Amino acid sequence: MTMPDILINTENIFLNRGICELLSEIAKEEHIREPYSVVDYSTDILGPIDMLFTEMAAGEHYLCHPFFKKLPPHTSIFIFVATDSALQVEQLPLCLRDATFISMNSDLRRVKNQIAKRLTESTTSSCGGLEKDSRRCVKCPRLTLTKSQLYIIDAIRTGMNNQQIAQNWASVIRRSSLTKSIL
Repeated sequence: MTMPDILINTENIFLNRGICELLSEIAKEEHIREPYSVVDYSTDILGPIDMLFTEMAAGEHYLCHPFFKKLPPHTSIFIFVATDSALQVEQLPLCLRDATFISMNSDLRRVKNQIAKRLTESTTSSCGGLEKDSRRCVKCPRLTLTKSQLYIIDAIRTGMNNQQIAQNWASVIRRSSLTKSIL
């Protein structure tokens, strides 16, 4: 068996190193002889990736991520999240419905088992997984965000708290209604 190409997209160097060590252990246990290829994230590298490891903030996995639709259908996606809360699969964008979500609080054995399961699946089956169009945004219920959602995301990124967002949003609505009444 050969080891697949793996992309690790995380800012946490400890998580990155831990994933590499787990992959090495799994490769030894599963008798995968050839070393795997681990690459750091780059927008140019999306073609030959067999496995992707990334991390997301709370709730971020419910948003549209055009990056994932560019991945080949056979790519196994692992997403590390902060909490072990239950995900509502029907609310996930199509590109993430087949992803494996792993809590940062999970014990090492569980994480290793989840990775090993998907790794052995990807090395034994050459074309399994999602159908070709299953990650396309055209079919996705999360394709676009409303004006309100975009405003809130931008406000959070600039560092506003909930009260500031609410106050500013109220003034935006007032200005918008005044403009409509003038027209």
